[in-house]
Amino acid sequence: MSESAFDDRFVHATKNIVDFTYQVIKKFKLMGDHYPM
Repeated sequence: MSESAFDDRFVHATKNIVDFTYQVIKKFKLMGDHYPM
C-alpha cells in the first residue's frame, strides 16, 4: 500500500469524524437551547 493512498484514507476518515462530531455538538447545542440544564 502506497503512502499517499493511506494518507488519503486517513484524511477522509478524519474529515468524517470531524463532521460527525460537529453534527453531534450542534445537536446538543440545540437541545441545550431548548432544554436548559
